[in-house]
Amino acid sequence: LARAELRDNKMKVDGLILANYLDKYAETGKELAERKNTGKKWEDFSDEERAQYRRSAKVINFGLLFGMKPNGLVIYAKQEYGITIDYKTAEDWSNMFFSKYPGIPIYHKEAIHFCRTHGYVESPLGRRRHLPEINSSNPALRARAENQAVNHPIQSPSSDTVLIALNEMTGTSLIQSRDMNFVRN
Repeated sequence: LARAELRDNKMKVDGLILANYLDKYAETGKELAERKNTGKKWEDFSDEERAQYRRSAKVINFGLLFGMKPNGLVIYAKQEYGITIDYKTAEDWSNMFFSKYPGIPIYHKEAIHFCRTHGYVESPLGRRRHLPEINSSNPALRARAENQAVNHPIQSPSSDTVLIALNEMTGTSLIQSRDMNFVRN
């Protein structure tokens, strides 16, 4: 569902429509490769090398879009993609990504601020996710709620689309149901 989550999201971030974001793996991979191998052009890399840089780009694009910090990126890269990086590399990747897309951290801050003020975030279709832990004095609970505040508006369009389809198929109103859960791979 991750592709659908990005494709269906029409939220504008720094002039970048996330619906067009799927084409960014190769672009981010190219930038990574060319920065690491000064003077070597993307076209000069083998197919295998380009594929590896594209995999690294997935770590960057998804991890940082969804609000990960460098330490989280190190763990995410290893657990989800089998890519071992150190903190310095994750920090370099972060700096590269956010210098190219400076509106994304602004979106993160705005989403967290909205949630702190209202206690919830909304999907583009208006489905609310209440996050009372956003103002918790427990740093771990607060950080988790902050992550969910950033992620929900980005990830929810695909589940909203499924709910709408189920509504059409069953003639019910599942989009308002609190009993529906989605698992993403």
